[in-house]
Parts: sequence; C-alpha cells; structure tokens
Amino acid sequence: MQNFYQVLSISRSASLPEIKAAYRKMLLQHHPDKSTLRKEGQVHVDFTVIQEAYFILSDPVLRHSYDVEILQKRTTGGPRPAQVVSLDDFDEEQSMSDSDHSAWTYKCRCGGVYTITDKEMEVGHHSIACSSCSEVIWVGYELAGEEKGSGASLKW
Repeated sequence: MQNFYQVLSISRSASLPEIKAAYRKMLLQHHPDKSTLRKEGQVHVDFTVIQEAYFILSDPVLRHSYDVEILQKRTTGGPRPAQVVSLDDFDEEQSMSDSDHSAWTYKCRCGGVYTITDKEMEVGHHSIACSSCSEVIWVGYELAGEEKGSGASLKW
C-alpha cells in the first residue's frame, strides 16, 4: 500500500489547502513534460500515484477510510514476509564493529541485503527488512537451550 502522505510530502494532519498546494507542487515536479528531476538525479514519482494521493486525501470520507486502513495494517503486526529463508542460506560475518557479536547476511533480489544479528535472534526476532527496498523476509532458525539469555546458543 502506497503512503499517500509521503507521496505528497505532507504531514498526516495537513489541511485541505496544504494538500492542494502539495499536489500542485508534486504535479509540476513530476510532470513528464516539465520535470527537471531526471537532470538532478532525484526519484521520479508516477504521475498517476500523485493524482490518486490527491483524490484520496482531498476527500474527507475517503481520507478517513484510508487512515483507518493504515492504522489497521500497523496493528496487525507489520508487513507480511515475502518469503521464508533458512539461516543456513545466510552468509555469516564475524565480529560486527566494536563488539563480539556476529551477523548473517542474505542478498535481496533488488541487490540490497538482509542482515540479522545474534542479538536479534536471542530475543526471537525473525522478520528482517531489506536494506534497499521495502521487502521483508522471515528468517527461519531456533534457539538451542531452554531459556533465552541463559547462555543459549543458536541452532540452525
């Protein structure tokens, strides 16, 4: 789901005049015939997404429904993982920065990297986001030992 507030670069509490002004600004910045973004190397936003964002956020009823939907997605536990990946498929990198902790990395299809540390695994963290795109994977592993934090080792 596209974040229309980010598309128009406005806050969630923006008034209708602020939404209209942001919409016009984004139209000029991203219009195919008037865009200077390609020269400056900035990210191009699809013209139709800008129009959809304005359509939803400028209508009080649609905006309320959109806000409720965003809130529901946040409270349902975050993004759904695109795939399950075993820790066996990750590459281990010893001794991260100035600590004695290890990290495991896995390449995303976008070219970015998923990284999980032993500290994250010790607290039972499985969902990992890509460093470059918005994709999330679920890392499969289990802790060996009966209690977390009691010197339990990782098992994969």
